[in-house]
Amino acid sequence: MFATSPTNRFRFLKDVTINGTEHSSYSTRQNQAYQKKILLILSHSTSLERLRLSRMQSLLDNFPSAVDKLSKLSMLREIECRGSPDLVGWLGQLRAPLTKLKFYCYNETLASSVDLFATISHFRDTLRTLSIGYLSIGATDPDLQFPHVDTLNVEERCTGLHTPSYSASTIFRLFPNLKYLKFPDRRLEVNDLVLAERYHKQHMVDAARNQISGHFLEELSGCVDDLYRGAYICRVGELSVHQLCGEDIPQLLPLIAHMQPSALTLDFRMTDCLDPMSDLSSILRELSTDNTLQQLSLDFDFMHTAEPGIARGTLCDLRETLLGQVAITSLHISYRDSMFDFHRSENMRFLESTNWKEYVLWVILAVPTIISVEINSNSTGTRKLYQIPENLVDTARQKFKDEVKIASYIRSRI
Repeated sequence: MFATSPTNRFRFLKDVTINGTEHSSYSTRQNQAYQKKILLILSHSTSLERLRLSRMQSLLDNFPSAVDKLSKLSMLREIECRGSPDLVGWLGQLRAPLTKLKFYCYNETLASSVDLFATISHFRDTLRTLSIGYLSIGATDPDLQFPHVDTLNVEERCTGLHTPSYSASTIFRLFPNLKYLKFPDRRLEVNDLVLAERYHKQHMVDAARNQISGHFLEELSGCVDDLYRGAYICRVGELSVHQLCGEDIPQLLPLIAHMQPSALTLDFRMTDCLDPMSDLSSILRELSTDNTLQQLSLDFDFMHTAEPGIARGTLCDLRETLLGQVAITSLHISYRDSMFDFHRSENMRFLESTNWKEYVLWVILAVPTIISVEINSNSTGTRKLYQIPENLVDTARQKFKDEVKIASYIRSRI
């Protein structure tokens, strides 16, 4: 019997993560020896299905043959590349049944010249999920499409180019069967309202010409910055809007009128929202009379606000705001507060007390279709403060017609 060669064991590998960063404590010779070992692993991992590469530029510079070795990994189904635009060339050579790709290029100067989509066009019959970071979706072949991609994550914007690149018209042209679209949950560092209007008007013309309103997304999430500038006037099932502030409302309202979501998540940045319930009322008024908004999730970020008692205020106003919303069956409320904030004690004492639950009970009674309520606190990790099970609300409504008796029945069992 011959002993199995150590390199033969690599051929059974299915999942590999490689960081090609040079070690600062190593000599040049030691670093190159380390990189040779990486190449040895790649050369013999013929069954590899999932590969994650990061900080590979030094290795590619020292060993140009690395691209050829990577190109022979013909069983790859999932790839994640971070930091080296040179790997785009490898993707162009690779022939594999790729279904999932993540590509992040941290050098924006180089990223602006990378046409990732033309390079990976040979994956258009297999690719299902795509995530990109710091890459423009610019001047691609107008006939190029990825008909099987149903999920696109724009995880980091290309700050200099993102505005014209991520328009609804461009996205739906490239991915005609897209169902799930996610933008970063962080606002633009500088929101130029004049520029935003210019791009919005430009993309609205494209959206009308390309009949974007006829598209439907199962899920769409992002900040108003991206959604407004890109003219996302398509229909949406579940909509999540992050870091919402008062100045966003005029831009968000016309989008809501087009989207008509059945599930809506609003993340209010309380430092910039003077009257969140008034903003919520404006948003709900944009829903058509036949809209069936069933799930409403409200996330209140108190972490940087100096206003005490704001938690009590939002709940006090919520009942009046939700009156008439006859389709909502599920209400989720989350509070984020800093454990070191001066006013945390007042807000959190209220949220952790029993009497505030009375406010929630009266919210339930204001909307007769609500059957489940969940309140979370994210101050020191997410924890459930309060939950009313579906069967309890249903039972109470079947037993009693009087609001006081319904509330008393629920109160006695939570």
